[in-house]
Amino acid sequence: MNEGPGIMNETNGLGGLYRVDGADAEENRSPVESASSAPSTLFSPIHLIVFDLDGTLVDTFDDIAAAANYALREAGLPTLPVALVKSKVGFGARVLMRRLMGGDREIPEEAVDRAYDSWRRYYADHATDFSRCYEGVRETLALLQQRGIALGVLSNKFHDLTVRIVANLGLAKYFMAVYGESDSHPTKPDPAMLRRIMEQAGVSPLQTLVVGDGEADMRVAENAGVAALGVRYGVHPPERLLELGAAAILDRIDQLPALLG
Repeated sequence: MNEGPGIMNETNGLGGLYRVDGADAEENRSPVESASSAPSTLFSPIHLIVFDLDGTLVDTFDDIAAAANYALREAGLPTLPVALVKSKVGFGARVLMRRLMGGDREIPEEAVDRAYDSWRRYYADHATDFSRCYEGVRETLALLQQRGIALGVLSNKFHDLTVRIVANLGLAKYFMAVYGESDSHPTKPDPAMLRRIMEQAGVSPLQTLVVGDGEADMRVAENAGVAALGVRYGVHPPERLLELGAAAILDRIDQLPALLG
């Protein structure tokens, strides 16, 4: 496993957080007892944290599923449970609709385009019908901001909707940059937008941390030479995030400040 830049070689950690040292995640992963034992130097000084949105800061999956099922109905296809839709999230809405429509079958691009347009049209009008911040998100963002750490959002959700959700839930005041998918914004794991946020913040990869719940988050961090943390409560299981290079897994977002030196 690649520990990534900015991570000190510490073996202590947090209760409810798994820390892995060495190449074999399965043999070396172990829970630790108490948050009071967390070292203050698990990471070298971090000046920028870039968060994923869906499944990391905000539980958006009911709204994503509602939009997906609207698009499936429009296409004459059966609707699907929220849990199944959630399991396909992470690489943008077009990929999501292709996965939901086809399973193992090839779907014509014209049909995917129509479903994507239906998804986007519905979601634009129902961006935060059911979405909510995960417990501790606002308090954690406020504390990190008070410490002078720059904060950003990088999502594979299309850009206008990403900005709208952040604003609707009262989170915009915490972030110096919010980006989602657009014709000019390559999606994760392409590192271009992560590098743009680092340039805007005036920081190096060694001073940057990515926090996310999916494969695209771990891979964009690796591609940009940035350290990454995973969260347990999102799309991918913690074992998979560790395999993909996460330095540690958070049970709760409010564990994050204690990890920063």
